[in-house]
Amino acid sequence: GMLVVGRPAADLIRYNAERGMLGAGEVERQVQTRLGHLTAGKPYRVVRNQDQSVIEIKGRPLPTGGYVTTYDDITEFINAQHELEKRVSERTEEIEKINQSLREEVKKRSETEVALLKAKSAAETSNASKTQFLAIASHDILQPLNAANLYACSLLEKPGLDPELSNNLHHLQNAIGSAELIISNLLEISRLDTGSLTPKYEQFALSDILEPLANEFRVQTSSDVEFHWQHTSLWTESDAKYLRRILQNFLSNAVKYTSTGKILLGCRRRGEQIEICIYDCGPGISEAHQERIFDDFYRIKSNVEGAGLGLGIALRFSHLLGHEIRVQSFDGQGSLFSLMVPLCAKGTTQ
Repeated sequence: GMLVVGRPAADLIRYNAERGMLGAGEVERQVQTRLGHLTAGKPYRVVRNQDQSVIEIKGRPLPTGGYVTTYDDITEFINAQHELEKRVSERTEEIEKINQSLREEVKKRSETEVALLKAKSAAETSNASKTQFLAIASHDILQPLNAANLYACSLLEKPGLDPELSNNLHHLQNAIGSAELIISNLLEISRLDTGSLTPKYEQFALSDILEPLANEFRVQTSSDVEFHWQHTSLWTESDAKYLRRILQNFLSNAVKYTSTGKILLGCRRRGEQIEICIYDCGPGISEAHQERIFDDFYRIKSNVEGAGLGLGIALRFSHLLGHEIRVQSFDGQGSLFSLMVPLCAKGTTQ
């Protein structure tokens, strides 16, 4: 055998070199290189493929003299390393594909967002133009309607008027009045939507607007409906004119939809706020309808007078004033429309 005491190290190195265990190159050059490491006492490490195995060759000098060379089979470690590198490469490729997909998605979303912003801008411009046109047109249409109403009034004042003609003139007046109301509401909506209305806040007693409203709507209720106004001494801070418009629309609906029972107008103190409440014994509002009652031109019943603009106007005024609207209603059990307003000390001024 090769491994015997006294065998020169050069023979062993040459033996391995001739079998390709030291890699490619001239055998004698490889022998001299390894002998140079031995004589100089330098450590070295090389990794070589041998058949299906991977061999790690390490040489190092000993502290007491001499030199040790070891041959380790690291095939399993190298295979595990290659498998790990393969997995890392595959995972990196997957992540890169995901990142590319995310970049494409972000790009699409950015393009969609830009398109939506352009569409929104175009819609806002179009809406502003329509609102401006509506404001101008409403004002122009009201003038001939007012003239027609005055003409009908003058005809009704003539003595000896034929009863049938008088009845027809009354119907004409009602029709003109309904048209004027719708156009006035549209004009009011256009002003609210364009932000041309600015509230003037002041402190006042709620009874200053609630009592006149109670008197106004009490006479409009049918004979089978009891209208009750619960007097209050509470004060608030708001725009009295716009606040009145909100409550006017609530009361108008209560009167329209209540044929029997009661309508109650009153206030409840809620901490630092006041809840102005309008209860009615009308048909109530289902949950499905409650989601849409503040939409413009939406009516629960088509046979009820009005164009379905009142609650939409009330909602806009509530946003303008910063007052919260609350609705509680169940189908067939009546409704409660209320408005939250701030409470202030009686008789205080700004």
